[in-house]
Amino acid sequence: MKRKRQAAMAIAAVMLLGGCGTGQGVREQTEISAETSAETAAETETFSQDTGEAEKETEAGQQAPAETVEVFLDMLGKTDEETADLLGGGEQNTAADGTVIGRIFHTVLFGETVEAGTICDEEQRVTVVTMQLEEPDAAAYRDQLTEILGEPEIQETEKGETGAFATVWEEEKGSVWLYQSYGLVSLEFRIR
Repeated sequence: MKRKRQAAMAIAAVMLLGGCGTGQGVREQTEISAETSAETAAETETFSQDTGEAEKETEAGQQAPAETVEVFLDMLGKTDEETADLLGGGEQNTAADGTVIGRIFHTVLFGETVEAGTICDEEQRVTVVTMQLEEPDAAAYRDQLTEILGEPEIQETEKGETGAFATVWEEEKGSVWLYQSYGLVSLEFRIR
């Protein structure tokens, strides 16, 4: 399972670094991230309990959704090392050759436990934070994010070929993308 997660994160990183970070490619990347998160959810919970990480991460996860969203935005542009103490520290995710892909965090957002993965560039700076959310309808989160971030700049209401649509908030530190596709909802923070 860990290798599948690493492979999916590596594919997502290559897509972003390769200029596929807009339009259809991003939607497909989000679907890969969402599938990977779903596959590893049970493994993640067991890992956290077995290693004692759950206590630290639960404490960090008790913050209000606005504070957690701010932490995710603050991660953008920081090095992997600089994010190591946030949200309980997480687990560094590396490729077989030792290249840092990012870090995987477990925290609480909108009252649910989420697995958030960072994707780093070649300088080990966080360019993306992505996670799958539990509810199958993005509207459950759109209202909460609008309350935190204000009105979105982009709101796609028509589904494309993949059945996906997105809501986007532009912030000073980066953009926040809320996706819905085929009953899967994901949230992504991207550096400018």
